[in-house]
Amino acid sequence: MALDAQEMEVLTGMIQRILIIQTSFIGDSILTLPLIQQLKEVNTEAEIDVITIPKCKEIFEASPYVSSVIIYDKRGKERSIGKTFKLAREVSKKRYEKVICLHRSLRSAILSSAIKAREKSGYDTSALPYVFDKLVEYNFSLHEVRRNLSFTGKKYNDEEWRINPVVKSVSIDDKLKNLPATELKIAIAPGSAWGTKEYPIQHFIKVMELLNRKETGFVIIGDAKGFAKGEKIISNLAEKGVNFCGKLSITETIELLRRCDLLITNDSAPTHFGIAAGIKVLTIYTSTVPEFGFYPYNCGSEFIGLGGLECRPCGIHGFKECPKGHFKCGEELAPEVIYNRIMGMILEKKKY
Repeated sequence: MALDAQEMEVLTGMIQRILIIQTSFIGDSILTLPLIQQLKEVNTEAEIDVITIPKCKEIFEASPYVSSVIIYDKRGKERSIGKTFKLAREVSKKRYEKVICLHRSLRSAILSSAIKAREKSGYDTSALPYVFDKLVEYNFSLHEVRRNLSFTGKKYNDEEWRINPVVKSVSIDDKLKNLPATELKIAIAPGSAWGTKEYPIQHFIKVMELLNRKETGFVIIGDAKGFAKGEKIISNLAEKGVNFCGKLSITETIELLRRCDLLITNDSAPTHFGIAAGIKVLTIYTSTVPEFGFYPYNCGSEFIGLGGLECRPCGIHGFKECPKGHFKCGEELAPEVIYNRIMGMILEKKKY
């Protein structure tokens, strides 16, 4: 029987088709981009597609290395296993040579198992490791980017893995009319999906008061839920603060950050926005720790947290409220300490 054009392409290696499955959080999605960039560098003619959830679609569509984005609404209309298998059947029509599943959940493993491909790779800590042809070690001591890069098969040294995510620029000049016209611009991201990851709002306000110099302007970023926090902060900054919470998309927020000199954020997705924007990031760790592998890694960025607490970290993600009831990891991390670290970063002359 004669082979069709697609079958000939796969067998002769004319076009390599790679599918990435990443259905986790926004931050995880941004940290997937360096892997995609490296895969494209090695397989220059490859089509690299991504399966992701609706809220992360924008991230992968903004990557110049992604051919197409496939939406998996796993918490909505495709929540049932039947719909998951239906999606897998549709995806299989493209006859991928390689499937890489970066999400370790049961649902992602089931989706991977149902997609037809020449080779399937996943982490050895996947909920269903046996569905993969190739397993990659999930090394808890490495940064997430470096863990993901393990799927390339290349060994990266301590500097080579520090690949910044590439996100295409978007036009937002019409939305930045009120941007502070100051020499120095500092962005603040005070929110998080987890309560115990949030540095206390009164401490953020104190830090901003200490930084409130004539030549410094401030922008607050976050989703619509963080608007009230943003208002509390800028109420102390006179005309030098603008609250963008809920007003910008992910890529627009990254574009805004490109106009800033420094980002101050919790251990949350904005950390990775700052890396993609190529600016200095100071990540404040309260209940979590940088050892989990999600710290800012670009040149000039730093992180800070309160040491000496037996209860820290209390969980890999965090909680709505402190399990111990005291939240010392946030309350006892003095604003003056944060301020001094920021001043050191501002005065650092090294450019990157």
